Amino acid sequence: MVLAWGDEAVSAELEDLQFTLGQGPGPDAAAGGAAVLVPDLAVTGARWPQFAPAAAVLGVCAVFALPLRIGAIGVGVLVAHRVTPGPLADGGFADAVALAEAVTLLLIHQQSAAADPGGRTQTGPQQGRTGPETYRAQVHQATGMISAQLGVSLAEALVRLRAHAYAGDRLIAEVAAEVVARRLYFGESDD
Repeated sequence: MVLAWGDEAVSAELEDLQFTLGQGPGPDAAAGGAAVLVPDLAVTGARWPQFAPAAAVLGVCAVFALPLRIGAIGVGVLVAHRVTPGPLADGGFADAVALAEAVTLLLIHQQSAAADPGGRTQTGPQQGRTGPETYRAQVHQATGMISAQLGVSLAEALVRLRAHAYAGDRLIAEVAAEVVARRLYFGESDD
């Protein structure tokens, strides 16, 4: 789960971009378990060759990603961005860390409260919600289908799904939806 802090529309596009490309401060913070602070994306382009220029098109100049975790338990990443380059203001990092810790506790509490004593997920108003959780589930389903279609590992299938989305300048969620709906097949000719 990624929580985006900034302009809502740009935040959503930035998150979709990172998820589609599999690169950027958010994925790095999630993988490494440490904050990734990028005060100027223009000077870090080599680190994320596809992400940095695409983020610039969105008007994003600085990104700050903090993992949401307690010990070994990771529940996501908090991503903040802004349209001007520069480091976080004095005390900004401490505030961001405090916010990340509070959000982590809230998410862990919500996840544990959502399960009943038998361990089953409760149904309720959130069921049927269409957000990042929904389309990511579809991406994972599509990855499994591609893995079976090509006889490759899940990691390889996800790379191929991302590559197909990137090559077509589309979101990974759109391509995944086509795979799951069986409108797109990854056969040997689709490498």
